[in-house]
Amino acid sequence: MKNANIEKINKLGMIGKILSVILIVISTIALVMSIISGIAMATLSDDFMKVDGKWSCKTVTDLSSPLVKADDLMVNNGDNIEILGLKIKTFQNDVKDSNNENMLTSETETTIEGNAGRTLKVISIFVIVLVSIFLILLIIVLRFAKALCKALEKCDSPFEENVVKKMRNFAISLIPWGVFCVSGGGVSAIGIAFIVIIVCLFSAIFRHGAKLQQESDETL
Repeated sequence: MKNANIEKINKLGMIGKILSVILIVISTIALVMSIISGIAMATLSDDFMKVDGKWSCKTVTDLSSPLVKADDLMVNNGDNIEILGLKIKTFQNDVKDSNNENMLTSETETTIEGNAGRTLKVISIFVIVLVSIFLILLIIVLRFAKALCKALEKCDSPFEENVVKKMRNFAISLIPWGVFCVSGGGVSAIGIAFIVIIVCLFSAIFRHGAKLQQESDETL
């Protein structure tokens, strides 16, 4: 009859295996959808998003308000601003109220024209490639996690050679995934790096524990 602690490890291994299988399925579906989206985006014509429009508006500003800054109201008429392949041109006509010099009426007209299709395609495909790489690395990690949980489910000791080997492989699989995530920056990258370090540390501890147990068995 197995020790109660070993039985708990076996049960946790079984639960971990089930969860890892579910996550592998979800990640695989997400990867397939990402690849399909990338293919669909790549097949679009470069001019799938042409824009040609004109917008106008009228605003009334109280210049005596302390919240209004004159510099914020200035517009460089006729200047072209290009964003994602679109040219944006703005014209503004300011007229002061003859009865109240503090009241300024601004008539603004903005025209947008151009083709943003190619730029959006490049950006979208780039993002999809990054997401796909992330999912591929994640699936690899989950497969090694599944193998570790399977070993824990059937083990008689957490320091068995098979368990230690699976844990080492799992720790190694985390490194490229962690590096990829950390390269993206952000606060979450710190947490991911911490997880990778902790798992690698536990792997080293278990290897040392297995070595001590082996030496103890040989002594007996």
